[in-house]
Amino acid sequence: GEEITTQYRGPNDGNVLRRSDFPKYWMFECSCIRCQDPTELDTHSSTIRCIQCREPNLYPRDSNMRSDWECRSCGFIVEHNIPLGITIKLEERLYKKSYSDTPVSWETFLDE
Repeated sequence: GEEITTQYRGPNDGNVLRRSDFPKYWMFECSCIRCQDPTELDTHSSTIRCIQCREPNLYPRDSNMRSDWECRSCGFIVEHNIPLGITIKLEERLYKKSYSDTPVSWETFLDE
C-alpha cells in the first residue's frame, strides 16, 4: 500500500480532541508518531493543569486513547473522560473569546 499523507485534522488541536475523530469519521486509528506519544512530540498540546496541584503537568499515561491521565508533578491520576471534558469546555470558551479582548482578560482565561 501507499503511505497516507492526507491531513485529516489540523495540527493545532491536541490528541485529546484529534484522535477520537479518526475512527468516528474516517474509520481508522491513527498510529503516527505524534498520536503514539503522550507528550505529542514534546509539544504537550493536550497537557492541562493538574486538578489537584494546579501544575501544568497532567497528560495521558500512555498512547491508549482511553488511558488514565497522570500528573507528572504530584502523581494524581484521573480517568480520561475528566480531562476530555475540561478540554472541550475550554475550547468552547476559547472560541467565544474576541481577539480584541484586553490582555488582562486573556491572562485571566489562561490562568483558569
